[in-house]
Amino acid sequence: MLSKEGFIASLTLSAVEVAGSTLITLWFECGEMFWGHSFSVTSFDGVRFNDVRVELQG
Repeated sequence: MLSKEGFIASLTLSAVEVAGSTLITLWFECGEMFWGHSFSVTSFDGVRFNDVRVELQG
């Protein structure tokens, strides 16, 4: 089983998208952990990250 620390260590921030003052998307690569897919974390309230969506891509 993968620990929280192991999961975090396997992530690589690959891109940051900022659209206006409230929309931020962080893109992460995670090697083969999710069969080569990447995922994004999007915040709809800027840097507060209270209104967040996570999506697996690919």
